Amino acid sequence: MPHLPIEMLSHGTVPVSDIEHTTKFLKEMFGMEVARTSENSASFRLNGFFCFSCIEALKHKPRRIKPSNIWFHYGFDLPSVEAVDEAYKTVKSLAATYNIR
Repeated sequence: MPHLPIEMLSHGTVPVSDIEHTTKFLKEMFGMEVARTSENSASFRLNGFFCFSCIEALKHKPRRIKPSNIWFHYGFDLPSVEAVDEAYKTVKSLAATYNIR
């Protein structure tokens, strides 16, 4: 039994280096709903109540999140292993378009 009576995970926050680029990517790649919450932040939702926010963390060059911060990630469920393979191919084919490293 958990120590706290939490009913729902409501949100999460991750840093990004470019909120405009991130918004375009998440809308076009995954079809996420977007709510701009400020000049440097936005909240995203897909098929449910859970949302996460992205905050532009770096205003000065280099505008890049340090590679050591790899614990920030998104997890998506797909219906099958085949769907995961197809999603991987799609994302790889769009890597240059969205500057995916």
